[in-house]
Amino acid sequence: MRTWNLLFLTLITTSAFGTITFTAVDNGDQRITISYSSDAGDAPRGIALRVDVSAPVTVRLAEFTVDSAFNTYMDYAHSNPLNFAVGDGHPFADATEAGALGEDDVTSFSISMGVLDEAGEQAAGPEAADLITFRLCCAGTVHITICGDTLRGPDSDVVGADGQIDSNLQVGCIEMDVRLDLIESCSDCPGDVDGDCDCDAADVGVAVGGWNDYNGMTGGIPNRCADTDWDGDVDAADIGNLIHCWNNGCGECTPISR
Repeated sequence: MRTWNLLFLTLITTSAFGTITFTAVDNGDQRITISYSSDAGDAPRGIALRVDVSAPVTVRLAEFTVDSAFNTYMDYAHSNPLNFAVGDGHPFADATEAGALGEDDVTSFSISMGVLDEAGEQAAGPEAADLITFRLCCAGTVHITICGDTLRGPDSDVVGADGQIDSNLQVGCIEMDVRLDLIESCSDCPGDVDGDCDCDAADVGVAVGGWNDYNGMTGGIPNRCADTDWDGDVDAADIGNLIHCWNNGCGECTPISR
């Protein structure tokens, strides 16, 4: 893994054949998806991005999905050199120095990941992918800026087969305003829709409301609280979570004060 880190940090030759274009989408449920596509005649082998936020946020380190090709998290390996295997850990890194991000609220963090093949050699990822979906939490709306992380890679933030691949983030960062308090006002117990630490007819009422009007309210409860799997709608999967909760309870639970 030391060889991979050195390569990622020092490959700086420039590709003039095209660019990697990054985009970001607010999924409306505290989750942000960063995607990319390439017309560079090359595909990324390593990507490093920096995320700056206008107010402290909690990065839910365990709540992320990445494209399956990106199986190596260099900063996590740096922080866990004796107990690391490909696929272990998470891609969130300290914005100012090498190492994995901790649990504290932050206003800046990095996303750093790469591709290794079965022999442990650098390999190419796909030419286009939903790179990562991750969850942030805070008390309200924040402004998010996504740029290339030049601390970890070349100024394009992307390493390919022959070194640096240009990206749109060399020209300008991605800017977005995101409301992050939507799920925080709902229970962490899937099925406890109204936040009173049980699952009963009142929760069913909110779920019915959410099925018909996702952004509305039922009995003072946001209908979106019935979106127990946080996928942007209320459907049969959410009803399944409610039934499971009805039969099994919430375990340890703190009621939400409204």
